[in-house]
Amino acid sequence: MFQHRNHFFTVFIRGSTARLIRWDRAGAIVTEEFNYGQESYLADFYWRFTHATAKARGHDTTVRRLSDTKDHDLVCLVRGKLDPLGLKVKEPVFEIKVCNDATIATENKHKHKAKTPETVNEGLPYYGLNPFVNHAHSVTGRATRVFRVWDPRMKKVVALKDCWRVKSSSILPEGQVYAILKENDVRNIPTCLRAGDVDPGCLYQRTQTQDVSSSAQTARSHIHYRIVLEEVCIGNITGFKDTKELVSVLRDSLIAHTDAYTKAGILHRDVSAGNILITEDRRGLLGDWELSKLVVDLSTARQPQRTGTWQFISAALLQLHRPCHSLKDDLESFVHVFSWTCLKHVKNMMMPSQLGEHLSSGYDQVIFDRTADQVFGGVTKEKNLRSRALRTAGFVDGAFRDLLLDFEDTCAARYDPDPDLDKIAEKRKKFSKYSPEEQMGDSRGTSRLADPDQKGPS
Repeated sequence: MFQHRNHFFTVFIRGSTARLIRWDRAGAIVTEEFNYGQESYLADFYWRFTHATAKARGHDTTVRRLSDTKDHDLVCLVRGKLDPLGLKVKEPVFEIKVCNDATIATENKHKHKAKTPETVNEGLPYYGLNPFVNHAHSVTGRATRVFRVWDPRMKKVVALKDCWRVKSSSILPEGQVYAILKENDVRNIPTCLRAGDVDPGCLYQRTQTQDVSSSAQTARSHIHYRIVLEEVCIGNITGFKDTKELVSVLRDSLIAHTDAYTKAGILHRDVSAGNILITEDRRGLLGDWELSKLVVDLSTARQPQRTGTWQFISAALLQLHRPCHSLKDDLESFVHVFSWTCLKHVKNMMMPSQLGEHLSSGYDQVIFDRTADQVFGGVTKEKNLRSRALRTAGFVDGAFRDLLLDFEDTCAARYDPDPDLDKIAEKRKKFSKYSPEEQMGDSRGTSRLADPDQKGPS
């Protein structure tokens, strides 16, 4: 979780036999079982491992742990900037190098090669402690981690995101996406300072499992990637101080999403609670654009897996009703972020057990179809939308409740059955002989709406 490694090895021993396993972010390569008492494979592996370079053993050599003695002054400076209260004195200080792609735009409407003193392979150093956001809970996957780091050139604390991006000619690196967004004056997004693949000339900064995998769907190539952002946010949307701020932060992120779609032709495709950020001055930013896609390419699927954070993916996508992500799906994700955040953090009248069941079945539902070998969900999510489940949650704030329910109504409309036009025409014909007052009811509450042919009160 906190180690800086590109790959690692394990040995699986069962009785007198063994297997060698090499792990990276794409999966694992496993040898055939062999008898280590009769074959020399195990002894050869240990000999080669002890004589291999740090890179070959899996260490990320673009990260260096600073010495409290040799680098004393620098360590004290970094700790003073990142941990002024001295609460993390036991955490090591790291030097992390970040390269810069030539396509990062450092000024609006201008792309040019980065004018930095480092060579492409070396990168510039940033200094930080352990990550404050860590999604590297699995051996495989993107393993996103975010660090608060000290930038010695800007002399300020910035954010450094470390991840393993999927290698694909149809997927733009996140730094290039930020360049496009900035060129098109998209509002309410983080400011990208530099971004690039880690040590581009190093073989070990790219996964190798996919090269021997029999299925391209199960093992996708990943490349180690880092991006530096100027804004160090205080948290995501769940850290709002009151409902007014919750709504304003959501509004800011919707502005960013709208600008990106209409001005830059980019769809985010991963709207989630963790990607809607709150800045130090309490503004909202829409971050994490690594899964975004150009609008012109939306009709073509790039990956067999769904894109997004499961809890906030639209019900239509989770149920495999749609082959590709669309604008409707992103907008529905905003509704799910809003409702999920409200249910968890805004006062309502639901019992704890009832609330837990609603969150679990509505947002975490996963169904595995063994026949089709597919995973899907969203059945309860759609059901809750169609039944307007939020109306029974008992939110206290009247104006806030009305806004939330309007959001729910707007989103649920896509799942409501198409109206029967013949029945509507028939009803209109029956009602046409009554005045508006008779249709809506008299002072005693009597109405013709339930049955237009009923007799009036005697």
